[in-house]
Amino acid sequence: MKRIFALLTLVFILTGCNDEAYESDSNSSVDDPAGDFLTITPQSYWIYDVQSTSEDLPNMDFTAQDSIYVTSASGNYVMLSANDNGMANGSMNGILTNGTMGVTPTSLSFSGGLELPENFSDLGLDNGLEVNDLLIFDLESENNDIMFVQEATATEVLNIQGTQIPVELDYELTTTKVNFYETMTLNGTEYNNVFEGTLNLSLGVVGTFNLGLFTQTLAIIEPQNILETSYFYAEQIGLVRAQSVQGFNLSSQFNALVELANIPFDFPSSISVENVEELSDYSIE
Repeated sequence: MKRIFALLTLVFILTGCNDEAYESDSNSSVDDPAGDFLTITPQSYWIYDVQSTSEDLPNMDFTAQDSIYVTSASGNYVMLSANDNGMANGSMNGILTNGTMGVTPTSLSFSGGLELPENFSDLGLDNGLEVNDLLIFDLESENNDIMFVQEATATEVLNIQGTQIPVELDYELTTTKVNFYETMTLNGTEYNNVFEGTLNLSLGVVGTFNLGLFTQTLAIIEPQNILETSYFYAEQIGLVRAQSVQGFNLSSQFNALVELANIPFDFPSSISVENVEELSDYSIE
């Protein structure tokens, strides 16, 4: 069962939802961007204030800071790293520092693995989620355009109290353009030409249980968004803010089965983690 919960918290990968009023002038698309929207040099770095909150996972309730910097740059490809240990405290930066960024004058993409932070390694996820050319922003897209979608089905065998349970996992990963703003105030700072996008990960898990004389297949997790991330990129700066909520709810069928079969089960029936990353300093030389 540990693998399920590791996957669910996966993207912690990923960033807390925080209400913030802001002023903006929006524009659905950018027909003629002035030069490259984002230029990343080998000397570039970004500093973020990170706040994570969770009532369900005490070790995910913290404030911290992330230092993000370039470790390699070749042609249109860049690799980033975080802090001295390579582990980011922010969810979005946890994704961006775990692969390769493809940079063009009008787009930014990511290829790599979506892995759990060290905090969740004891939950037992053996394999990460691999993605290729996940579009983070595309200036040529229109508002509400889906920029990237990846669907897949995977099978696992989970160990619940010594019983092997075959499970099937169906997920969908998407990024969507929300809007483009000529000016926007975020984190108390006014930025010019800001792209807003969302990243969502939906997951459903079905297990087959041997109940003695017969087997029963039921949903452990009904299909639901286990990660919802809203992020903002400013021209010639980069990521300036990311807000995420990740979590899950176990199905009522599964909870009823656990209670009926009197199965010892020490995981919560729901988990929620919020994470906010705010840019506080940067340098792009």
